[in-house]
Amino acid sequence: MKTQLLKIIKWSIPALIGISMLIIFMLSARELFHTNSGESISHGTWFNGSLENGWLMPYSGDNFKSFSPFSYYLMDNAYLNDKVQRTVTESYKICESTAPGITFRYMEASDHSGGPVYFHHSHRNGLSIDFMVPKIKDGKPYTSLDGWGLAHYFLEFDNDGYLRPIYPYLNNIHPALSRWVGQHWLDDDVKIDFESMARHILALDDACKKENIAIRKVILKIELLDEFYSTPSGRKVKARGIPFASKLTTAVNGMHDDHYHVDFRVN
Repeated sequence: MKTQLLKIIKWSIPALIGISMLIIFMLSARELFHTNSGESISHGTWFNGSLENGWLMPYSGDNFKSFSPFSYYLMDNAYLNDKVQRTVTESYKICESTAPGITFRYMEASDHSGGPVYFHHSHRNGLSIDFMVPKIKDGKPYTSLDGWGLAHYFLEFDNDGYLRPIYPYLNNIHPALSRWVGQHWLDDDVKIDFESMARHILALDDACKKENIAIRKVILKIELLDEFYSTPSGRKVKARGIPFASKLTTAVNGMHDDHYHVDFRVN
């Protein structure tokens, strides 16, 4: 009986692995074989719309990368209007010279056909995309948290842009877990790199001009705007009049500390 059970386990594990890999391949086939061509049509609004012939963002490039393979391949959340897609990719090319040494992460855009996107009120017509805030520690790029994927949305930064450690909250679960997370996952003195963020927004604005589109609105936690505008490139963003949201609900405002959301207007 024991021998038979071991044989069943021996053969079932590879079978389960194979089936799982097949399911993952089938779910990600759209992205693996997608070809960008033709023009996109963004229907409706950012909050109640759809996307026709969306263009897929590259998963990665020389200085940028998707924040989550799960979001990219399995949730189909990396599609944009063709003009916006070219604008975003061009912005990263510009940043190769304006923000050298910085690797940017884009987050969720739209579904391949638009419509509702999990955890987002907008992002419905291919004209919205989230960008992970770049981070620094001791004046140097800090990327240890960039691989958190969807969990990155749960990171919190204070009003000066410093990362709020989450491990004290884990004391409610177990003190040992709190200590381990604090030692191995989160460092102190990690801050938002507002200068690199501003350089990217300037690059987006420059890239928009090539496509004859415009930044409609940037959403960043309002309490962080003073720090953002205090940087050299932040002052340039302000001088250009690139619009930032000035009034947000408490919930929406609180969610936009770890990333900045950008809506585009296609003429």
